[in-house]
Amino acid sequence: MEKLKKVPLPASTTPLRRVVLRGVATRLARRSGITLLLLTLSVTRLVAQALPPSTAQQIDSVFRAWNTPGSPGCAIGIVRNDSLIYAKGYGMANLETGTPITPETVFCLASVSKQFTGYSIVLLARQGKLRLDDDIHTYLPWMPAFKQKITIRHLLNHTSGLRDGGNAVLLGGVGFEGLITQQLALDYIKNATGLNFPPGTKHVYSNTNYILLAEIIKQVSGQSVNDFARANIFGPLGMTHARYVEQPGLIIRDRAVSYAKTSQGGYENTFNSVYTVGDGGSYASVRDLARWVTNFYHPKAGDQQDMAQLVELGQLLTGQKLTYAKGIYSNTYRGLTQYTHGGSVASYRTNIAVLPALNMGIIILANDATLDPAAKSNELIDLFLKNRPAARPAPAAVTAPSAAPVASTSGAGRLVRGSYLGDDGAQMSFPYLNRQLFLAFGGQQLPLSEVAPNTFTIVGNPGFRFVFAAEGKDSVVHMLSSDTDRRLVKYTAGSLSAGQLQPYAGIYHSPELDLFYTLRVHSGRLVASSLRSGSFPLKVLNARTMLLEHYGAKLSFLRDSRNQLTGFTLSNGGLVAVPFRKLN
Repeated sequence: MEKLKKVPLPASTTPLRRVVLRGVATRLARRSGITLLLLTLSVTRLVAQALPPSTAQQIDSVFRAWNTPGSPGCAIGIVRNDSLIYAKGYGMANLETGTPITPETVFCLASVSKQFTGYSIVLLARQGKLRLDDDIHTYLPWMPAFKQKITIRHLLNHTSGLRDGGNAVLLGGVGFEGLITQQLALDYIKNATGLNFPPGTKHVYSNTNYILLAEIIKQVSGQSVNDFARANIFGPLGMTHARYVEQPGLIIRDRAVSYAKTSQGGYENTFNSVYTVGDGGSYASVRDLARWVTNFYHPKAGDQQDMAQLVELGQLLTGQKLTYAKGIYSNTYRGLTQYTHGGSVASYRTNIAVLPALNMGIIILANDATLDPAAKSNELIDLFLKNRPAARPAPAAVTAPSAAPVASTSGAGRLVRGSYLGDDGAQMSFPYLNRQLFLAFGGQQLPLSEVAPNTFTIVGNPGFRFVFAAEGKDSVVHMLSSDTDRRLVKYTAGSLSAGQLQPYAGIYHSPELDLFYTLRVHSGRLVASSLRSGSFPLKVLNARTMLLEHYGAKLSFLRDSRNQLTGFTLSNGGLVAVPFRKLN
């Protein structure tokens, strides 16, 4: 077991610009070997005792597939009270140099960063430098003037309705391999001509919210989000490797490289091309995050009042409580309150989960996109809670008990398989293979378990339910969580002849995205092309709706009173109804 201790900060400095090295660093005192504590649960408390080697082997078996010298993998940490009771690396941080992953390996945290941004805002509010219900224009006067007031709280809770800046940059021509910087994202955010929905009426996750929070931190404190977090969070906690990174060329010691599997079964580099901050952009090791976990129940950066503010649930105008707080979810797992958030960028996959009633946390940081850290975190929690008496089931809209992969005994999986499309342009596909329904998402096929008639959850990660139903003439799926109900309708591809497609040909322009698309008929198909984006065929659903599948976007064509095409709106979930006008 490793006790978390503090020592004075070394004299060396980092190459980050304007970094203020304040606070203290850390030394993890090592005892002979690593002793893992067995956590056996009574109804009210956790009892620690020596763990037999067989239990450590059970933990290792969860990550056996990545514990090889030829594979990327992950670092894990299990925290109990103020101790990192188990920390280990599996697989390689760098396949080219043969560097293994260790608890000191530094990973890009992606959206796990949001809780540090949210906590920075909480601390500024506590200092009296801002109020959560202030209009964002008070601090960001350059933001477009929308009809409705948008507050800092809306940003924190993802209820602002602001379009997703990353999606805008992607569609605007940067593409999947282009570099997305903070300034470029801000340029697109400033150019928005509308909202996806009225503020406070929905909860829809948008990175724009936290990019803007980083800018508010800079405006109010006079420091970058990195400098503020290092002075007020990372430094006081001794998180010596933790930092936000805006500079793509920055040297980060002990950084894990991001890898993706190839079709031949090997691996290739998948470089991080997103350098926005606030929404993501922070880097840290397992040992760093162990110190943050303890701050939830033994705060040293801020106090209990500040931490309570961080995890306070958001709510909609209707009064509906969300499970999203301020950069972190507050939900339940196996009857226990859990504070958790995951992250994903390039092939980095990250998750942190804190069980405050047990003074316990699970940290998983991976550099392989095939590893689902939330599901693995649940497996570890299940292992430690295996002797806990079963709690009454949580409401289905919040979470469900973890589910093992099972075949669809009702045959529903075979009946509901297919592709589905939402009004906001969101697209999902559900293939059915070997009597198993999958969700095809992000280049992966995630197995689903049927937990009730026509109701499925992702295996090992039951935070969302997929409920299939017939509604009138439509076959639909509702993607449900405690915060959202996204309705998608099953579709099949249609067809139009070359002659019927010809009126769609022309040049279309979006001032918001500063983007021109040329539509032309080629080999009997309608093709959309842009100098910045390339050329991609459109999938015809009907005369009004087509899909630009490369970008996961829906095009809804518009006509005037004379039935002449005047343009289209583009939607892809993060962007809703962005207008394009037909120029010829």
